[in-house]
This record gives sequence, C-alpha cells and structure tokens, in this order.
Amino acid sequence: MCDNVIRMKKNWKSFVLVILIFILGFSGGVFYWTYLKTKNISSSALNAAKNSQSFITPTPTASSSAVAKPVSNLKIPDIDVEGADLADVPRYPGSIRSIYEKSTDGTQVLIEYYAKESSSKIWEYYKNTLKDTWTLMSADKQTLTFSKNGAELAIEIIDEDETPISQYQISYTKVEAQPAE
Repeated sequence: MCDNVIRMKKNWKSFVLVILIFILGFSGGVFYWTYLKTKNISSSALNAAKNSQSFITPTPTASSSAVAKPVSNLKIPDIDVEGADLADVPRYPGSIRSIYEKSTDGTQVLIEYYAKESSSKIWEYYKNTLKDTWTLMSADKQTLTFSKNGAELAIEIIDEDETPISQYQISYTKVEAQPAE
C-alpha cells in the first residue's frame, strides 16, 4: 500500500507538471498571436497615416499686423527624374521633371513637371510657344490639346498652390496611321 501512495504522489506531480507546461505553452501562443495581430494593425495604421494628406485651413487672426504667409502644399523635387523631354516640346523654364513614363513601343509618353510659377503663366507659355509648330485643337482653363503629323499632345495643369507652385503634365501620343480601304 505504501508503494501505491508513493506512485500516486509521483503521478500527481507529473500530471501537475504537464498541466503547467500546457498552460505556459498556450499562454505563450496567445501572446505571440496577439503580438502579430497588433503589429500588422499598427503597421497598417502607420502606412495609412504616411499616405494620407492633411487639409488644414489656417484660422484667421484678429490682429491686423499679422501678415499671412502663403501655404505650400506642393513640393518641388530637387532634381529631374530619369527620362527625357520631348524633342519638339520645350520645357517651361525652371521646371523640374518629377515623372517620366514611356510605353514599350514608344507611341505614348507621359511627363510630369513642377514649376515655381502660376498655372496661368505656364498655360500661356505653352499656348504661345507651340502655336507655330503644333496645331491647337482645343483649349480650356486647364488643358491645351495640340496635334501634328499624326501625334497628339495634351498639356494639363494638375495642381497649383498659393506660393505659387504648379504641377503640370505633358501627354504625347503617336497615332498609328490607319490603312486605306
């Protein structure tokens, strides 16, 4: 009988040890799972915060001596991105190329620029500069559309802030000649 009591005490200690190991393992798994979930949520929130834009309107002050400084939402890049300007379309003086995309067959090119100038001056520059070499097809407040030798050219003002800094893009499309029937 004494042997049975000793065995029961040993079995009971083993049973408690197994239960404790199980509880510790389960708790560790739950903590690790919670860590991974919160890490994913926090990184998603951080990425969303980085990609969001803040639209804060300054509150006017009652002081007449305060001079409001223009707020700039647009930032001019320091240098041009890789790419090339269109050979027969001059760049607005002082502008910086921020995007250059060209189709693999070379029939489409999209170039985006930033310039420290009002959008109306950029619009006038291109309207006057290209009128002798391109045919003006349409013009509205934001877009000029030209054509020449089976090519279409659109110059679009994308954005302008109060400083003024303007963002504009040039889209060039070479239209393939359709065979005569």
